Amino acid sequence: MEDRIANAPVSFMTYLEKTFWPHDLAIFYPFSAQIRQEVIFASLLILVITTAVIVMMKRRPYLFTGWLWYAITIAPVIGIIQIGDLR
Repeated sequence: MEDRIANAPVSFMTYLEKTFWPHDLAIFYPFSAQIRQEVIFASLLILVITTAVIVMMKRRPYLFTGWLWYAITIAPVIGIIQIGDLR
């Protein structure tokens, strides 16, 4: 479970990357252990983007709506609940 929770921010950022640059797409993404620096970097990037969106919320409320929409819709597939190959 710890590995899956650590994988969640990396998956979150990977899906965000694939939103803008769709490459290496597959139906099933097997779970792989993440490097600690990759997890920390992804977590910090999510925190920075979230902070920026909150700071700009008054001037650009659509950014907050879009970021919240993305976070909610991506939550079921970021890998906390593993389905498929459990290696």
